[in-house]
Amino acid sequence: MEIVIFIIYWIAGYWAAGVVIYKKDTTVISDDEVFLRKLSAGVFVGWILIPIALIKKLSKR
Repeated sequence: MEIVIFIIYWIAGYWAAGVVIYKKDTTVISDDEVFLRKLSAGVFVGWILIPIALIKKLSKR
């Protein structure tokens, strides 16, 4: 059960990093490096990025 919650947290953190940090970022690095940066940002600071991303998405409605 814990692994399912952790996988959901990874996915939500990756999404939130894309919404909050990498929204308007033009990258000159490879797609693999962008993926790893988003994933690591989502895992390490996802606890703050996920609520911010949700607020940003809900405020646009």
